[in-house]
Amino acid sequence: MTQVDQIPIDQIHEKLKGELLQNLVREIEDLEFPYQNYYYGEDKKTLPPKDSPTKYFRFRQYQFVAKPIEEVFKFFAEAKNLERITPSQLQFKIDSQSTEEIQEGTKFVYKLKIHGVPAKWKTNITNWNPPYEFVDWQEKGPYRVWYHNHLFVETESGTLLIDEVKFVLPLRWISNILVSWFIKLDVKSIFKYRYEYIRDYYKA
Repeated sequence: MTQVDQIPIDQIHEKLKGELLQNLVREIEDLEFPYQNYYYGEDKKTLPPKDSPTKYFRFRQYQFVAKPIEEVFKFFAEAKNLERITPSQLQFKIDSQSTEEIQEGTKFVYKLKIHGVPAKWKTNITNWNPPYEFVDWQEKGPYRVWYHNHLFVETESGTLLIDEVKFVLPLRWISNILVSWFIKLDVKSIFKYRYEYIRDYYKA
């Protein structure tokens, strides 16, 4: 893990600045592939909907966009764009949205297919802090825990996007086997597609 990877997500805005931020941007801004990493650990904080700390798999992806932070956040604040940045094979569609505009407490119901199997996914928006951060976490769906933090860091030349997902699989005893290749590859592939869509969208 790099120095940046070791910074807890809720301390990124406090600690990722100056030379450390500039070096990271220089490292990733011209990459044609996503910078991703995995970590297995335990959070001292409770991840909803759990009522106690739990071990989880943490995935992070970093991406630089040479656009102002307000413009980039606005793209993600449009619910319709979530369908655009999701791979077509998931057949991902928004079934319902509790508020007209995304805000703190907005609830979504999605329909999708996971390897051809129909599924519903209910999520809740929290930590809504434009244009710097928001979280969507699973209330009901295929995972025991899915906690996705979207972070936006303003830089001198644009915006650094950080996606961090902490997730726990439904069957604990098979987690290590599955995540080592199957689920892990699925998550990496989904976020790789997101990376490529955003890269091409802002190059157009």
